[in-house]
Amino acid sequence: MKTTGKLLHVAFILIVLTSCSQNKTVTDENSEPLNQVVIDYYEESIEEEAIPMEDQTAFLPPVVSNSFEQESSSSEKLIRDIDVSYIVPDHKVFLQLLRERVKQFNARIIYHRYSNYSTHEHSLEIKIPTDKADAFMSSVEKSEGVEVRQFTSKTQNVTKRYYEAVSLLSTKKAYLQRYQELLKRANSIKEILEIEERIRPLVEEINGQTSTLNQMDERIEEATIEIQFGEKEKAHQKDADSENRLWKSTKEGWKKINDFFFWSVTKWPQLLIISTGLFFSIRWFRKRKKAK
Repeated sequence: MKTTGKLLHVAFILIVLTSCSQNKTVTDENSEPLNQVVIDYYEESIEEEAIPMEDQTAFLPPVVSNSFEQESSSSEKLIRDIDVSYIVPDHKVFLQLLRERVKQFNARIIYHRYSNYSTHEHSLEIKIPTDKADAFMSSVEKSEGVEVRQFTSKTQNVTKRYYEAVSLLSTKKAYLQRYQELLKRANSIKEILEIEERIRPLVEEINGQTSTLNQMDERIEEATIEIQFGEKEKAHQKDADSENRLWKSTKEGWKKINDFFFWSVTKWPQLLIISTGLFFSIRWFRKRKKAK
């Protein structure tokens, strides 16, 4: 009985060992295909998530530097305007002096207007480098016999507006460059037309902004000076002017009398008819009034 039990126990152990050996073999045989399936699935996932070509050409906003903020804090942009009026002893001498000073200070005359009155009035607009404007005015006012009738100086700080315009222009140029790059990489006519449609107004805005900045640069670099001057009116000139006005008035009055006389001679038949008609009308009206 004991022998039978031992035999059964040994048989059970053999069966368990055999079963474990078979399970290990199955696991080893299936391990390689399982790894291959995982690799294949991973590669397929990567291929499915690949970025299409049209997404690769999508617009990315350009990065624009903010260096203009540092420039604006260290470099002010000022526009200078001066308006001055003088009384001078001799208008010809003073005009020659102005032309010499314009040449000396590297300035330029934009326009010159002259009125041939008794005081010989002149009006000039001068553009001069801003840093030389004060020295120019000082040298002119030191001239002998020159009196200042009126003086106005205005300085406008356009620093913020200037650098904002510079930043905006830089941003628009960066966008234009990005659009041009996309245009080179476009794959269809539709993409080309869409990009060109965005480029067209952008170019117009850039041209307008550039023109505005150029005008501001000119006004910043050069101050504008408007000068009016004339001679002081003298007493004998006033008397002479009064006599001239009296003589002119007399001549004009005599001329009007002559004109009326010649007009009457030309129109005498009509005047005669009208006078006769008025005479008989008044006479008839008086007779009728007496009869009543």
